[in-house]
Amino acid sequence: MIRIGLLQTGAFATAFYQRRICALYGEKFQINNDFPLELFPVNFDLINSYLPDGHDEIVEIIQPVLQMAGKSGITQMMVPNITLHEILDKMTGSFGFKWIHPITIGLENLKLRGAQCVSVLGTRHTMKRSYIRDHVEQAGMQVLDVTCQYIEVLDKLRLDVFAGRDRSEELEKILQDLSPSVDALVLACTELSLAAENTIVSNVVDLAKGQIEKAVEIQECYLKA
Repeated sequence: MIRIGLLQTGAFATAFYQRRICALYGEKFQINNDFPLELFPVNFDLINSYLPDGHDEIVEIIQPVLQMAGKSGITQMMVPNITLHEILDKMTGSFGFKWIHPITIGLENLKLRGAQCVSVLGTRHTMKRSYIRDHVEQAGMQVLDVTCQYIEVLDKLRLDVFAGRDRSEELEKILQDLSPSVDALVLACTELSLAAENTIVSNVVDLAKGQIEKAVEIQECYLKA
């Protein structure tokens, strides 16, 4: 039996993932039923106060929730937060489920496109740290950093989206400006994913979208088995 869980890393990310995954599920199966996604609440405000480097404190908060999810029979787990994955990757032991890992899925999608050079768009933290860069370079690709000016603009833009403001037009212009310089633009932030939902830029690789599509694919394979 397939049971897919979602760690609730804040109301914004949870609502976005639920809406997108139900929409894609309904589109694929032509049904109105909600996707059978199981939610696991966690004190994300407290976790956020320890990000990005409070590894031990975050593990202490999140580990019991993941252990409970594994014991409940969850088979796959999604976590809609890139910075948390940097910490989860370092945790030892097994929880009894598989990760629907945004970086792993993103790299698969980049390879399918034949991408050799990419730029990463996300939070200020994500764009300045080496977590995604290391994975991309280990996969044989290179990362072209965006300028400090773009880092500032994108970080403010995603905060505006989080606050409920529509910044899709502004983000679309940024994507169109950056697109010709690289083989792919990697979206590594839920707020940017929301603002880029209807983008016409063809070389965008959205890590949130990748997770959601993989979850639906897993459920589809189970239903067809």
